[in-house]
Amino acid sequence: MPGIVGFLIIVPFVGYLVFAEFVARRDERRFRTDILDDDVQAQVPVASKSVVDASGWTGWRDVVVDSIQDESVDCRSFTFRSIDGSDFPAFKGGQSILIRYPSSDDPDAKPIARCYSLSSGPGESRYRITVKRVPGGRMSNRLHDRVNVGDVVSIQSPRGHFHIDLDHPERPIHLIAAGIGITPMLSMLLHSLEVTPDREVHLHYQLRDQRNAPFLKPLRYLHQTLSKVGTFHLHVWFSRPLADEPLQVDSTTGRITAPDIISHAGSTPSNADYRICGPNAFMESMATELIAGGARDKSVQYESFGGKAKGPGVIAVKTTVNEANVDEVPVRFTLSNQDAVWSSQNQSLLDIAEASGISVDSSCRSGQCGSCIHRLTRGTVRYPQPPTCEVAPGEVILCTARPDSDVEIEA
Repeated sequence: MPGIVGFLIIVPFVGYLVFAEFVARRDERRFRTDILDDDVQAQVPVASKSVVDASGWTGWRDVVVDSIQDESVDCRSFTFRSIDGSDFPAFKGGQSILIRYPSSDDPDAKPIARCYSLSSGPGESRYRITVKRVPGGRMSNRLHDRVNVGDVVSIQSPRGHFHIDLDHPERPIHLIAAGIGITPMLSMLLHSLEVTPDREVHLHYQLRDQRNAPFLKPLRYLHQTLSKVGTFHLHVWFSRPLADEPLQVDSTTGRITAPDIISHAGSTPSNADYRICGPNAFMESMATELIAGGARDKSVQYESFGGKAKGPGVIAVKTTVNEANVDEVPVRFTLSNQDAVWSSQNQSLLDIAEASGISVDSSCRSGQCGSCIHRLTRGTVRYPQPPTCEVAPGEVILCTARPDSDVEIEA
């Protein structure tokens, strides 16, 4: 069986050591199960607990920037390691972390917090995010311009319900990405290929051109390396390909469509799973068209960090919602020792906290990142827009919650 050293010879061409380590780790797992007899194999779990089960931490944790790598002209990866050198807890491919960084050079300025999907595989000892520079984006520009290797930033534990279903490896999975939407798809791909190596996986990747193609080279390397196994299939679309760079065999000119994807699902599109990430309009239309083409409603999922996406497939946690029309409700913030009154003019409990001058961490403002979760010590709340992050009993996520009664919040 080839070892890690053998793969490292190829990787400098690709520029990603972790992909070689992943292939070697995956081959080793396949090799170990292949040499076992049938009775012993039946006792070997499909996925290692150390890869699948996540045991995160509570609150913020300081981490060190271990490496920085440009993935395209405007996308940059930041890899984090723990300060004490220990491995990070595992997570599910597709989950995200909240990162906090100073908003300016003023030490008294309130830091910025933003949610980013992990682009690393759950089997790796470090976490990686990949950030696209957005004109006017406070966090993306701070990270691109100011963060260096060796710097310390704060992150929260991985979370989120947007991930692959590992309980049904017999179902092919189609990962559909547009642009920077590749980040959770890459993590899902690595997760699936490592823990369910015989599962059929298709990655459908929409790009503008060859210079704006984060991770395309390592993805092609991974596809070529695993081609003998034949379980990973890569399909690439360029909307405006560069004339001086000929298309490869995996590439097509134009824009990806649901019929394109369904054509790779064979005669039974209802027997596959679909995960989508990209601009809201792209995700909404793709989900609708996939379902119209025969995919099951529950098998099509996507997640919007902006909170504006609606329609079939959008990730949402079922939450008991009381639609009572409450005009004014007393709100007490116990740690700040402040009282306020919520009214219909206030959109959420986060709005009234900020209006009262209470410093509260927040990022997505759509119930997804979980940065504004606090203890609810008294009263009840409702969620007109159900949060997608996990909210435990006795907690409230301020950015989407409205009070149904007098409430007390530890903030």
